[in-house]
Amino acid sequence: MHTELAGVQVYVGAVAAPLYYVSPTQINFLVPTELRPGDMDFFTTHDGLAGPHVQITLHDAAPGLYPWGAGMIASTHADGSVITKDHPAHPGETVVVYGTGLGRTRPELQTGTIEMIAAQILLLNELRVMVAGTALDSQSIQYAGLTPGIPGLYQVNLVLPKQLAPDPEIRLSIGAQVSPPGTRLPVH
Repeated sequence: MHTELAGVQVYVGAVAAPLYYVSPTQINFLVPTELRPGDMDFFTTHDGLAGPHVQITLHDAAPGLYPWGAGMIASTHADGSVITKDHPAHPGETVVVYGTGLGRTRPELQTGTIEMIAAQILLLNELRVMVAGTALDSQSIQYAGLTPGIPGLYQVNLVLPKQLAPDPEIRLSIGAQVSPPGTRLPVH
């Protein structure tokens, strides 16, 4: 991964962040893994000219689930096929939901490298998966960590409850950090 695209760089705590995408209105970057929680300086540069410096606070984790369509979560069945309204999950099924911000992993991967190994999150004992407002039993979480081959993409492999209303809201929490509301999983 590159730390400069189209003349743009992003600095978090004086460390150049790996960039995924740059356009006139959007920059997608990966927070460097060597940074630890706390307040730090954040700024961008374009062709060597620095933008305004902003103080930000990094947390151990800040979970979020990726959307797939209006209000639905990016997710797959255990066979890798995409879960959609036309191809929903079913109660009791093992599914994979995709997100970001689940924190450091073991093994800890180098910033910007593309690793082909699974790396489980360090804060697994603090991870809660809420389905329709009820926390799943920890035995229902089969894996929570980085998706091999895709830097910054986390996945949570989980077994859905056997009794489940259609299209339940799914939220993740780690400590006091909770993913935004309103993300649903197509289930019938």
